[in-house]
Amino acid sequence: MDNFEEKIRNSKECIEKSDVNNSASIYNKIASTSPRRMRRFSYQMVIKMAALILVLALMFTGGFLLSNSIKNKEIEKYAKGTQETYSSYHRDENGEIVFDYKESEKKTPLNFGTFKSEEELASFLTNEPTVSSSGGSGWFSLEGADEDLVNKEATVANANPTSQKVDTSTPTSSYKTNTQVENVDEADIVKVSGNFIFYLTYKSRYNYNKNVLTMFEEVDDELLVRKQITFTTTETIEKEYDEYNLVRVTAESAQDLYVTDRYLIVRIYKYEYLNVRNKENKTSYYRNYDYTYRNTFAIYDINTLDLVTTIETAGSNVSTRLIGNTLYVVNNFYDYRYNDYGHYLPYFIIGVEKVYPTISSIIYSTDCENNVKTYVSIYKIVLDEEITVSDLHVITPTVNNIYSSEKNIYLIRSYGSKVEEEDDYLLSISSTRVVSISIDGDLGVNGGFDVPGSVSDRYWIDEKDNYVRVVSTGNATKQYYLDKKYFYKSESTVFNQLTILKQTEDGFEEVSVIREGLGKIGERVRSARFNGDVVTVVTFRNTDPLYYIDISDPNNPEITSSLEVTGFSVYQHPYKDNYVIGFGYETNDNGRTIGYKITLFDISDKNNIKQVGKPYTILYDSKTNGTRYYYYTPDFFSDPKALFVNLERGIFGFREYGYQYYNSGSSSYYNYFAQYLVFKVDENSEEPFKVIVKEVTNTKDIETNDLYSYIIGKHERMVFINDNYYILSDTKVDIYKYNDGILSKVKVLSID
Repeated sequence: MDNFEEKIRNSKECIEKSDVNNSASIYNKIASTSPRRMRRFSYQMVIKMAALILVLALMFTGGFLLSNSIKNKEIEKYAKGTQETYSSYHRDENGEIVFDYKESEKKTPLNFGTFKSEEELASFLTNEPTVSSSGGSGWFSLEGADEDLVNKEATVANANPTSQKVDTSTPTSSYKTNTQVENVDEADIVKVSGNFIFYLTYKSRYNYNKNVLTMFEEVDDELLVRKQITFTTTETIEKEYDEYNLVRVTAESAQDLYVTDRYLIVRIYKYEYLNVRNKENKTSYYRNYDYTYRNTFAIYDINTLDLVTTIETAGSNVSTRLIGNTLYVVNNFYDYRYNDYGHYLPYFIIGVEKVYPTISSIIYSTDCENNVKTYVSIYKIVLDEEITVSDLHVITPTVNNIYSSEKNIYLIRSYGSKVEEEDDYLLSISSTRVVSISIDGDLGVNGGFDVPGSVSDRYWIDEKDNYVRVVSTGNATKQYYLDKKYFYKSESTVFNQLTILKQTEDGFEEVSVIREGLGKIGERVRSARFNGDVVTVVTFRNTDPLYYIDISDPNNPEITSSLEVTGFSVYQHPYKDNYVIGFGYETNDNGRTIGYKITLFDISDKNNIKQVGKPYTILYDSKTNGTRYYYYTPDFFSDPKALFVNLERGIFGFREYGYQYYNSGSSSYYNYFAQYLVFKVDENSEEPFKVIVKEVTNTKDIETNDLYSYIIGKHERMVFINDNYYILSDTKVDIYKYNDGILSKVKVLSID
């Protein structure tokens, strides 16, 4: 197997560049099925005329001979340099180079260490000479650590609410956020706990602006508003002058929610800045752009919404997960200053206590020679009767996304890397680094691995037992040079890959790879979904091949069948045991998106997957009775949590919005609209998706030109408690009753 192990080199290359053992290996057999695109660039005017004439002559009259010569040199060079990886090479029927692949040595895992003292950490961060690592070249471990190096744990004692506890036990059936992994909850703007609904919305119309959290309670089939909390912008006078005030502006934006049996957790993004404001006309003449940004988790008593405590974490939030009563927070942190040692360290603030990490909770990659200066910080917040916080910090390049199982969090960073430079070409390949953090017990680092290409979505990675399965897509590019300065053509190879790795005591060992047959020429992966021993992968360029891959045997994954349809899916959702619902785009013959669509696939026969009936399709631009409708892409295409799913009853729903335009010849009008659609799935029908609810926003006459910001909060989410279904918006709740597959509207509750 190919070895894509990267060695971090200097302060810039440590983040963006790496070396790859045996770089030729990226071309293996995928070279024969991938396109090569050529681009020509004009030379600078300062180049001598004779050189220009020579280059033009080579390109237009002797180009074929030059190209042939380079390819022959290339074959010779690879043949000499890759004997351990390739037994031979040949040309295919198109004359392209194909390397005959054979197994390579086991991939070496990434190594991590920790520091012995604050001085070592300061030396590392300030580019002083390399210090020794107490972690050595092996995996990071706290075994044998000094007692004073044990990670400090902060506690809020007796945080259990003293108010009378109401019943928040789970009803027979209630709404759950559409999450990737069962029992691993994800933050959302709406949560249901027992008979309580917590809904966070942004109310906005003209100059009316506020972020509101509403607590509902269902009592005897009646929905009641119990309490509201408003998050908004506040101003305080910092200092007064004769004609001006120095004003401190603090803006709060509540982003998302979690619930446990005791607490409601709200993640609040705060920022502060100073204004110099005229006292007479209130005009701000100057704004201090030295902003202070904060990620604060406000923890409320779930019964009363009284504030219990706040926890502020350093850095920019990447993502969070709630497993049981434990909240995991992952941040990128790089806000430190070289002249203040205290700013070298991330921190958290619980209540009013600011806690810096112990040295033993700071880890670095021994492959990176004192060059990365950013942390990825993981905070573990246990939300029991006593609220405790512990932390772990890895000095590593910032991460783009995370995947979490119940036992591990995987930090994902996709980036481009310089791989190899030769006399006549530069070879580069996109790559992704993954670091595994153990959360089963104390926080720790399991190790890390690299895969070629980009892991563009958290749904592209999955864990089962001790195996990690990863889908990736990317480019391998060669740029050919003259005199090591001017490149005259570029050859790019698109590749797609499924990689399966096994976690061992020594880290992660690559056990199998699929490169062949995953996508046609030039097609990239657009979506993937793991479901037990199956992964379905969608690639696209002009058509959508859907691939069924049997991964029941990690050592021998197999593509068993594929199906080609128009458009492509960007999100896939399993339905029952034998179906997948694909949500994505419809395209024209040129591969351009013209609308969105929903398609049902039958995967019951792994050797013959099928499309069921007709897709549900909405064109972006359509016309009805003289009125033109323009639709936006639904929210859940980029945030699957916005998709309402109750597939036990065969229904799902989402908000659809856009604007309508009417032109009578003498005048024209437009109006934004929103509507919530609920679908019933019938796998036995030629039209498997039937709209059973269309809740349209109650807007005024089309001439009113209501603002987009006003309409966007309408009919935002749907939830349910037993047979009562609620469509939530910023000013009202539309209430439906479920009975034998039918949703009937029974009431509207105003909340404005």
